[in-house]
Amino acid sequence: MNSVVWGASVALSWMWGLGLFFSVHFTFLYGWTGLLSFAIPNALSLVVFGWIAGRSSRNASLKTWIESAFARHAGLFSLYQIAAVALTLFALISYFLVPLASTPAVFMALSILAIGVFTGELAGIGRLVKLHAVYLAAAVAAAVVLVANGPAIAPATQAGDLPFFAGLLFPMIVGLLLGPAYDIQQWQRAVEMQKRKVPVARSFAFGGVIFFCLLMLNGALALQVTGGLEAGAFIGRDGFVHAQSAITQALSQGGGLPLFLYCVWVLLCLLATFDSAQSALSWFLPTVINANDNPLLRMMPQALLKSTLPAFVLASGAAVLVWSVGGHLEYFMIVYATLFVPYSAILLRDLWDGSKRTEITTTTLFAGLASLLVMSSGYLNDIPLLMTVAGLIALSPLFIERRRALSENGEEIVSAPKLDAMEMMEGSHKEQVILQPRDILPAFDPDGRFDGKWFEIRLTATYSDTNSVGNVYFANYVSWVGKARELFFRRCMPNFDLKQTPFYILTRSFNHKFIREAREFEEIIVRLRIKTYNRKFVKLEHQLFNSARELLGEGEQSLMFVTTDNYSLTDIPSDVVVAFTPHV
Repeated sequence: MNSVVWGASVALSWMWGLGLFFSVHFTFLYGWTGLLSFAIPNALSLVVFGWIAGRSSRNASLKTWIESAFARHAGLFSLYQIAAVALTLFALISYFLVPLASTPAVFMALSILAIGVFTGELAGIGRLVKLHAVYLAAAVAAAVVLVANGPAIAPATQAGDLPFFAGLLFPMIVGLLLGPAYDIQQWQRAVEMQKRKVPVARSFAFGGVIFFCLLMLNGALALQVTGGLEAGAFIGRDGFVHAQSAITQALSQGGGLPLFLYCVWVLLCLLATFDSAQSALSWFLPTVINANDNPLLRMMPQALLKSTLPAFVLASGAAVLVWSVGGHLEYFMIVYATLFVPYSAILLRDLWDGSKRTEITTTTLFAGLASLLVMSSGYLNDIPLLMTVAGLIALSPLFIERRRALSENGEEIVSAPKLDAMEMMEGSHKEQVILQPRDILPAFDPDGRFDGKWFEIRLTATYSDTNSVGNVYFANYVSWVGKARELFFRRCMPNFDLKQTPFYILTRSFNHKFIREAREFEEIIVRLRIKTYNRKFVKLEHQLFNSARELLGEGEQSLMFVTTDNYSLTDIPSDVVVAFTPHV
């Protein structure tokens, strides 16, 4: 039963501006063919997303995995959600309130948005899911009564251009299938399902089925009430037919109970999108801000950065702007079918194969932008082939971008340290090497050495390093990393004088994951390198190997710089930048 309730929330929140109004447009232009071509991949997207996320949730924490993705692509996730709210708000104004002659339409739309946001803030995801089950029952009841008491569904006529439809079909299907990958709302549900031990795949499968039924109901209503409308009534400023408001216009002519029932259907679906957006952004923004070391963000009010208000203000502004210049839903659709596609495809592939992560470069960005431009050109100039090509361009980074192996905690695996000429090891014992006269012994520097960008030291665990059962005591690993760090600093800044320095280097955070145990007389290799840095903070990552080149543990630490007089936070000193830049 829990899976059905969660599935209902998944379906209703996915019934946003595209589900409600673009399905009407496609049904009006292409009949049942158009409706099914929109509904099937849209519903399948939820099933596929849930299947992949559910498969991954059996072996790993979805929360940990997606938070890592948030950290790398916070801007893209934010843009996707803001655009989704803007699209839905724009559709509410253009295809529902304006045709109903609601005055002022923008004020009414913002009021509905505010109600949704307020509900999402009060309820939280747990109560929101139950509320959506009530919304769904009421919305479906209204739509069923409306269809049951309406005229018979007339045979569908195709008012659209079939070659144009064929060209649009491929990028539209690809965009719809990959849609949930960057939707924070669906990620929040997947994470909560795993946390509450609700089957992720089954819940999203129910969501996909329910969503398909909702689209069929909406399409049947469109076929039922728009039979007498002419395509010429919906030609926009750009010369294209935009029939998203067909149901609203048809029902507004008669008013009464049918119009009331349609208002219930539309408003409950859209409220579920708005309150879900508030809940998801309230979960997403603090996660991203807390994990970000950007000094500019740290100087801004944290409460404002974690607030959802700026996101909704941006979305509202974008919606009103597009409406005021005569834009249409298809323009939003083009963005979702191109710009986000390469990132979504890569994200789902990485989720499917959790052992690797794609190294996203500017190639992915350029592919998304190129796809957007080609798609726009094909759409505006009525060249179906260009639209199909745009879909192929959007998928190209999936086969181009390089993938890297990951460790169990999702961090990139770096190859083990190289062997010295003398270090052909068998277990923890070095093989005998016979030196000839004049041979030079390639001794390892006791103060450490560089192996590429990695700085490493080697030591041997002795009895004093072990605990009562013979394993190396856990605190010694941290101590060894600290020793490697100090020798790393000494190698890079040999003239550093603690008595005269104007700054101190302090440890801001430290984490370490223990993977294997080390024992007495094993050689330990401690490696350390600079991972990232900005104006004020440096992040170091470390790895420890045993003599068999097996990874013992790994982690990272964050460093900060303060003045020696009052310990106030300061920028990374220029001496440090000059000394350490060659090793970044």
